[in-house]
Amino acid sequence: MRLRTALGAVYAWYRETEPMAANILRDAEVVPALGAVLDRGLRPWQAAVRATLEAPFTGRDESARRRVAAAVRVAVDFGTWRGLKSLGDHEAAELGARLVEAAPAA
Repeated sequence: MRLRTALGAVYAWYRETEPMAANILRDAEVVPALGAVLDRGLRPWQAAVRATLEAPFTGRDESARRRVAAAVRVAVDFGTWRGLKSLGDHEAAELGARLVEAAPAA
């Protein structure tokens, strides 16, 4: 439940900030100053979210932890949310959570 709630909150925030976030993420590829802005804000926040979501899976073997980390990276990614946003935040969070939960056994 915690995973779904967290992803739902992340996706709701992405929805609220989409126009600005999309432009900054796009432009940061060519405007170094925007990359620095991301390094002070969005990227550390995403790293903290990822660490929090990975924490319940730390008792797994190294291979499972790597798969979980990869699945969490995908689930928390802004681009992933943009691909899922037509589903709505709740359904998108459910799908992201299922990906993460399946990762240890994949």
